[in-house]
Amino acid sequence: MMINCTVYGDPVAQGRPRFTTAGGFARAYDPAKSRDYKQYVRQEALKVKPVEIIFGPIALTVKIYRSIPKSFSKRRRTMALKPSRG
Repeated sequence: MMINCTVYGDPVAQGRPRFTTAGGFARAYDPAKSRDYKQYVRQEALKVKPVEIIFGPIALTVKIYRSIPKSFSKRRRTMALKPSRG
């Protein structure tokens, strides 16, 4: 059985935790951007969640496609647009 899950949009890096105090106790929380992206990825993964429980080893392949940064030179931009092998 193979399960494919596609998450569209630019990936968001996990932000550093933020801290606040409430009632004299410290509490850590995710920045809003990280929290929202993790929730989005979770929703997409739940759409393809198998009904039955999977037993045994599993494999995970992750392919990440990002937009080319504007700071890239013409040479680096050309290299990034070439199809990769593998």
